[in-house]
Amino acid sequence: METDFNVDVIDNETGEIYLEYALLAAAHIFIAKENGKIFKDEVDIIDLDDIDGGGQMEVRSIYVDFPEERRK
Repeated sequence: METDFNVDVIDNETGEIYLEYALLAAAHIFIAKENGKIFKDEVDIIDLDDIDGGGQMEVRSIYVDFPEERRK
């Protein structure tokens, strides 16, 4: 089961989140434009509270090593 949405792009070194709840294609475009290199790509399944409708949701986190000038 592959997640095409709910993608977070996270700086692998600092933990800063650059994109949240993005489409997978948009995440890859952002990473390419910023000259990032994917370090880790993981999918987590989280349980939703009843207030959110219950069930489960996939969240994909892409950890990226960005060039030093990106962090300035």
